[in-house]
Amino acid sequence: MGPAQGMQIPIWALVMPILSVVFWLLLIVSIIIVVVNSQKTSRSLRNIEALLKELKKDKDNHHN
Repeated sequence: MGPAQGMQIPIWALVMPILSVVFWLLLIVSIIIVVVNSQKTSRSLRNIEALLKELKKDKDNHHN
């Protein structure tokens, strides 16, 4: 084993776990972003529904 070969193995041994950790972190972060966005959209949809109900109530009150 020359010095060049001796250097290659530890570098790969260090790089592979780092790459896998980075991959998992990116995966977790993207999942969190998707979950947060879906919660925001569902909340805004609920707000829109509430507004529509209020508008209907106002219309009904005006008819009576």
